[in-house]
Amino acid sequence: MSTSHSEVELKSHRSPTDWSDHIALTLTRLLRFFADAFFRKRYGHRAVVLETVAAVPGMVGGMLNHLKSLRRMEDDRG
Repeated sequence: MSTSHSEVELKSHRSPTDWSDHIALTLTRLLRFFADAFFRKRYGHRAVVLETVAAVPGMVGGMLNHLKSLRRMEDDRG
């Protein structure tokens, strides 16, 4: 089931439903405003910073899994 690019719906934002969604959306918009203002003409630098920040959650999750397996002295199967 392949779709062409013209058939893909690009709107992926959903409306916030509770207070934590509102806080997350406001924080994201605030941080994006500062990033856009700081990297106004340096698009390459902005991309490097965004890619660096995007890697952090995966690294934290991997490290927590590794430390848990060390604490329990068992294989983390990863």
